[in-house]
Amino acid sequence: MTGFIFLLSIMLGFVIHINEATLVFTQKSIVYETTRFVNGFNRKMSIVFFAARLNSFFVTLQ
Repeated sequence: MTGFIFLLSIMLGFVIHINEATLVFTQKSIVYETTRFVNGFNRKMSIVFFAARLNSFFVTLQ
């Protein structure tokens, strides 16, 4: 049982680590997108997209 809990905690840590890496990547791509699209509507849409992605990451972290 202890081994199972230990394995579970390692897996959880790995998942959180992957999420952090994906979060950084998402932030970088969003910055790139917002600088690429000078158009106001497109910029608003990417911000909404980013907020939705960020929200889903925080849901997976909990």
